[in-house]
Amino acid sequence: MQSDFSQAAPSNQTQNTQNQAQTVTIPYKLANDAADACFYADRASENLAAILDAAEILTDIATNPQTEQGKRHAFSLTVRNLIKAAKNEVETLAELHSFSLFETAADLNNEIFSQVHSAK
Repeated sequence: MQSDFSQAAPSNQTQNTQNQAQTVTIPYKLANDAADACFYADRASENLAAILDAAEILTDIATNPQTEQGKRHAFSLTVRNLIKAAKNEVETLAELHSFSLFETAADLNNEIFSQVHSAK
């Protein structure tokens, strides 16, 4: 039994077009800023996720009618401390580098766009 793969597989021309990768060269400072942005954004994301998870758990416990009044107050204070930690994380992220994450993303996007479209 012989099967015909020509109908199931895309043509070579279509496949080559889809697999072509374009290469762009970006300035060192922009590449370094982009790498830092990825690192710090990932770090902040993990830290903030952990802080929010803890705050959610504590809030659930504090709002449970079976939780003692004294513990509710302690949990509320802990949630407030977690909120402060989250704010500190955001401030620290802004202070760790001299560039804006949004500006770096825009600069990177603009550099890629200009190189891709100037090559055509």
